[in-house]
Amino acid sequence: MAGRHPEDVEPREDAVTDDDAPEAPEDDASDEAGDGERTERVAEYWAALGIDPVEIALPRGGVGLTLRQYRVVEEEPEDELDEELEAEALAAAEEDDPDDADEDEDAPRGKRADADDDEDEDDETDRRSRRGAADLDDEDDEDDEDVRDRRARDFDDEDFEDDEDEVTGDDEQPGRARVAAGEEEAVFLATNGTLHLFRDAESLVAFVKSPAVHDLAGSESWAELVETITPDLVVPDDEDRYELDLVVDNLRGGRDVWERDLIIGAGELARDLAYALHLTEVEAVLASGSPLDDLDEALRAKGFFGRRKLKKIGAEQAALAWRSVIGRISSSVEWHD
Repeated sequence: MAGRHPEDVEPREDAVTDDDAPEAPEDDASDEAGDGERTERVAEYWAALGIDPVEIALPRGGVGLTLRQYRVVEEEPEDELDEELEAEALAAAEEDDPDDADEDEDAPRGKRADADDDEDEDDETDRRSRRGAADLDDEDDEDDEDVRDRRARDFDDEDFEDDEDEVTGDDEQPGRARVAAGEEEAVFLATNGTLHLFRDAESLVAFVKSPAVHDLAGSESWAELVETITPDLVVPDDEDRYELDLVVDNLRGGRDVWERDLIIGAGELARDLAYALHLTEVEAVLASGSPLDDLDEALRAKGFFGRRKLKKIGAEQAALAWRSVIGRISSSVEWHD
């Protein structure tokens, strides 16, 4: 090899030259959303519409996609409904039967005729009548005293029951919770209290572009969504992915393994669904002051006070309560393949 120049060395047949090296694949930004990545373009698209895709995992159901929008309540329609009912009741009261008025006018004349007949009776009959009336008055007075005593006792009992209601909160009217004007309410891709869940983005897009009736159809941006949505855009944000299928098992594992974000996120979704789907029993289980609400607050609390609150929560009781909540939500879902 000594004395030989590099140009005199013949290259080996199996050596790889620069011309034969494979080219590096170019990045294709258009495939990012298709691969399920939440790109900036996807985030801006949904932000402009004010609607978001949501991913929900349910036990025995699997993972499904749907849409959710938060709307600001501008007025309280229930108050208007109450006013309309009062107006109708007032109008009905004014439309009394005229025959009732005629009967009222005839009543005094009948009484005067009876009085004239009584004057024709003899004095002895009058005296007997007055004595009998006096005896009846005495009996009525005794009966009135008994009635007053009973009413007084009943009043005291009612007052005591009312006081208990104020402490326990039982005086609240049952039914759907009300959202005050200026607050947000959740609206889902649902119809008559049934949530539509789709196993893939393609089926969701097909439903959106169909003439199906649902709660989001009245949205101001719905027409634009129908025209522009494509399957590659249906990518939920990480904060909009909920694993309800893991909540019960996680709670049964005990306080040491409870996942804060998992349980708190499930509670937020369950409250939204309970309101949007009119699930009043779920609203009651998650209402302020309920055991599941106490669990939520304990998980949000930090440090010593948070740990102290968690010790008061029964793991099995919380798991059973959450199982009933998830079961009720699951029964209100319609799956689309």
